[in-house]
This record gives sequence, structure tokens and C-alpha cells, in this order.
Amino acid sequence: MPAYVIVDIDVKDPAAYEEYRRLAPPTITAYGGRYLARAGRTEVLEGQWVPKRLVVLEFPSTERTREWLDSPEYGAIKHLRHKYATSNMVVIEGGSLAGTPDEVRVTARRSFGRDHRSRRHRPPCRPSAAISALLLDPGVGVPRSHRRPTNPQRISSRRRDARRHLPWHSA
Repeated sequence: MPAYVIVDIDVKDPAAYEEYRRLAPPTITAYGGRYLARAGRTEVLEGQWVPKRLVVLEFPSTERTREWLDSPEYGAIKHLRHKYATSNMVVIEGGSLAGTPDEVRVTARRSFGRDHRSRRHRPPCRPSAAISALLLDPGVGVPRSHRRPTNPQRISSRRRDARRHLPWHSA
């Protein structure tokens, strides 16, 4: 399960902190991590927290995050962050409800017996989608002979007279 590191950094000496910014990324990638956000514009939505500089990292697991934090590679430069900035760092174990596309595909195969794109074994429609289609298009579910035409001039007068009793027909 992926783990996300969120760091709020208040840089005291920007010129000296540049060395840490140059040396940190290789140590992160060595442990399977990657930057998701790095010092972008932040906006407070609720509360009193006003971050100075936010960094969000993603690692394959919480264990890999701990290994990176305690590694000799990062340990050699961690003191630079402590010397030139103050920071708060948290890790949160994450995961998605929907899963990755591959996980969804496997689940679909298990549920319907074949690949989810197969025409013969499609999943049933959700009721809300079917109801939405009926509400948006009154011709859905109505035999073709009783559907409202898109162009009234193109139908015969006999068919036009036969359909005057339909509720959506305008006189």
C-alpha cells in the first residue's frame, strides 16, 4: 500500500538550503519514492494552518519510507535540512477505493466471467443510468413506430395523424 510523506518546511537560509534541494531527490528515488508536489502555491481552505513550503512524496510503503528516512544516503544530508530550515513531517498510509486499472480489470473478469469489454457478458446497467436515460429521452423504451420524429416534415400524414394521441406530441 502506498505511503505519502507530507513535509511543511520553513526555510531560514534559502541560499544554503539549495544544496539540500540538489542532494535530496536522488536519495528519494533510490528508495522508490517520487515527488507529487514540491513548493507549489498553497491556499488555506479551513483552519489556522498556514504552511510555508509544502512537499508531498509518495513511497511504495511505510516501511520503504522509514528505510529512506533512516538510510545512510539521506542521513548524510538530513542535517542540512535541520540546519537551514525547520520542518514538520508526517507519513500517511494510503490507497484508493477504486484501485488501479489492472485491479479493476481483474475484478471485472472475476465478476462477469470474461473481460469487462466483452459484448456477451456486460455488467448490468445501474438503475440510476437507466432512469436518467428515460427521463432525458422519452423515446427510449418506446417502439420505433411510436417515437417522436426528429423532423416532422419527413413523416407521412397517416403516421402523423395516428400519433396525435401521444402525450409528447404537440398539436
